[in-house]
Amino acid sequence: MLLADCGGPYDLTPEHTISCYEAQPTSEAELAIMIFLKSQPWRYLGTRLLHVGVGNCSFAVEFAASLKQYVGITISLPEIVLFEQKLANFENAKVFLLNKYDPRFYGLLDGQFDIIVDTLLKSATCCEKHFEGMMEFFTSRLTIGGMLITTETGVQWGWKGNTKRAYTPGAQLDPSVGKLRVLTRNGLRSIGERLGLSLTAVRIDGSLIGGADDHLLILTKS
Repeated sequence: MLLADCGGPYDLTPEHTISCYEAQPTSEAELAIMIFLKSQPWRYLGTRLLHVGVGNCSFAVEFAASLKQYVGITISLPEIVLFEQKLANFENAKVFLLNKYDPRFYGLLDGQFDIIVDTLLKSATCCEKHFEGMMEFFTSRLTIGGMLITTETGVQWGWKGNTKRAYTPGAQLDPSVGKLRVLTRNGLRSIGERLGLSLTAVRIDGSLIGGADDHLLILTKS
């Protein structure tokens, strides 16, 4: 089946580690998650949080001081450079060059997390095999009651293979494959049920994020 198994994992190379996300505005999806957490600070104060895709570092700058630990991952070297500039004074914040779909990297992330944030769970996956492995890994690293937070706009978008930005090693670049990287809310609920995660949807007013309404999709470990 197309996208079933990329044949990897494959090593990160220079063509995979250069992007422009560090220079982009904060995405509407990430803004929605930030608004949600800031409205309910008891959900994150003193917790350990894993942020998948550090981007322009606005999320880290906003929350790191209130967390027990912020751990960010990215496959973009420019994002790491920016992170090290902006978070230099935070001893509880660190970032790794890490492909979230590559199980060879998982040993770099130690301990359990209370919150995992990933706005693009499947959108840039190399294949179903490694996406499923990533979901199993995330679940294994969540504390009981811990949350994996994404957004509906994020799961409904499938990366089309723009190689001017960082892309996952082994990913097929044919734009037609993009539709296979799209998750629906029901699809995410089904994955969650298999892994022991319950799904909750929380609406975020579009006027607060500069776009249309979005829904946070929160998978909670029981």
